[in-house]
Amino acid sequence: MKSMTVNVFVDAYEPAKMKEKLKEKLEELDIQLIVKDLRKDGGDYVINTSSIEYHIERKTINDMFISLSRNVYEHGEPKKEGRERRLFTQLLKLKGEKRIPILVIEGELPDDPVKRHTLIGVEEWCIRNGIFVIHTQDSEDTVYALVKLTKKLSSD
Repeated sequence: MKSMTVNVFVDAYEPAKMKEKLKEKLEELDIQLIVKDLRKDGGDYVINTSSIEYHIERKTINDMFISLSRNVYEHGEPKKEGRERRLFTQLLKLKGEKRIPILVIEGELPDDPVKRHTLIGVEEWCIRNGIFVIHTQDSEDTVYALVKLTKKLSSD
């Protein structure tokens, strides 16, 4: 079976611990992790082959709910611009020609029924907008998922 060239990029702003774990696991596959500012490209990770790119946005459960916040206040007044509802903007930015967008939701599912229903709403929105969703328990599980996808792509 012929091996395909795969490049893996991580956003420079991802936590150092995540970058180190992913780098270590990818080196086992003889794949180099390239650190780059991905804000313009969309996503925290990009797995790239000659024919397709996977743009992956990683959100912890807590960060996802912060990203969904509708009311961001500064000095008691609503901000005109800010991070409110940035999750959907970030996810739409993942999409593009020859791109597969993926949202990784990392962490324990919330016990709060309102948060659980909100999460279901986000997942439903992703489905309607052609964005795949992967749930992981923690950062180690996220690294495992990224490495597994990379390994599969490099062997196709």
